[in-house]
Amino acid sequence: MLINERIYNLLKDVEYNTFYVLKPDGIDLDTYITFDTTVKDEWFSNDGIEVSTYMVTINIITKNLEVMPVIIEQMKKIVNDDPNCCYFMNRGNTYIKDTREFFSACTFFMYVFPDEVTE
Repeated sequence: MLINERIYNLLKDVEYNTFYVLKPDGIDLDTYITFDTTVKDEWFSNDGIEVSTYMVTINIITKNLEVMPVIIEQMKKIVNDDPNCCYFMNRGNTYIKDTREFFSACTFFMYVFPDEVTE
């Protein structure tokens, strides 16, 4: 399974559309989620990777500020309930004046064993 598929599966219970990196043009949504990943670290032993640590960045974009805390709490619970995820952190909220949208960035770490994911 690809790492992006794992994240989609992890976030499937959040009721808003989720996209990798950015929302495609032509899709009109008031609230949506984007995500990106970075391999932060890999643990080696016996000349092989034992586990990879991915830092996952989730961006919540909405025109309705009231849904922001609800989505963040849903994600926090989902991440904290997954045994391979940890350290969910809300990095802050901001208002984008040009698009009249609220933006929140959150991060967490996901531990992935080599036999669980393909690149």
